[in-house]
Amino acid sequence: MKEITEIVIAAADRPVTVKTRLGWDDNSIHILDTARMLEDCGIAALAVHARTRAQGYKGEARWEWLRKLKEDSGLKIPLIGNGDVYTPEDARDMFEQTGVDAVMIGRAALGNPWIFRETRHFLNTGEHHPPPSWKEKLEVIREHLTMKCNWLGEKVGVLEMRKTYGGYLKGFHGAAMLRSRIMEEKTMEGVLKVLENADPAE
Repeated sequence: MKEITEIVIAAADRPVTVKTRLGWDDNSIHILDTARMLEDCGIAALAVHARTRAQGYKGEARWEWLRKLKEDSGLKIPLIGNGDVYTPEDARDMFEQTGVDAVMIGRAALGNPWIFRETRHFLNTGEHHPPPSWKEKLEVIREHLTMKCNWLGEKVGVLEMRKTYGGYLKGFHGAAMLRSRIMEEKTMEGVLKVLENADPAE
């Protein structure tokens, strides 16, 4: 890690950040020493997913290690916490329980890019932002699908998008049936036709 980080920093013309986990497994949690080492290399900020590599995404993220990093590592660079932040309340709780400087949201944004708007609004006001309308969701799905197909080709793009529809359609009446119909489509035009002809009520 040290060698890779030093090489990247030497070659970069902008600030370099690192994201890592607590360690490989429960027998190799050296995140306090690792964080200090990375700061000494010159990184601008450190993001830590509070699980080990062996955990994958199983079990709960160990936020207590984020607190240890803030309190015991002596870090002067910003610490970004990651892991098990699915709602605005989760983001608030991570700030309060760990003292991190920022919160990173990952999987919860799949099919729900509005989580960032909603979380910022909640943290600033203590109130929930109104959910996106079906029209707004449809516009974003169309843009997302178009970009995927332009990037990966239509066949792969349509397939890749399937994992995001659960998030996009969550909260709408008949979402399961609509998602099932989308899964049968193999072209971008077919997916959009199904969506544009739908009018699910919340």
